[in-house]
Amino acid sequence: MPEQQCPACGGTGVTERTDHTMELDADGKQVPTVHRYTAQCSTCGGTRVVHH
Repeated sequence: MPEQQCPACGGTGVTERTDHTMELDADGKQVPTVHRYTAQCSTCGGTRVVHH
């Protein structure tokens, strides 16, 4: 099977992820919180290529 650059991560092996959660503030009230981070690409598993 030929390898092709992963279209999801553009061949970098990582993707930006965003998690939306509800957390408590100092007063104990729920506030929506966004966490952004870089993680291994879930499409190629970090290998940077996909097989077709």
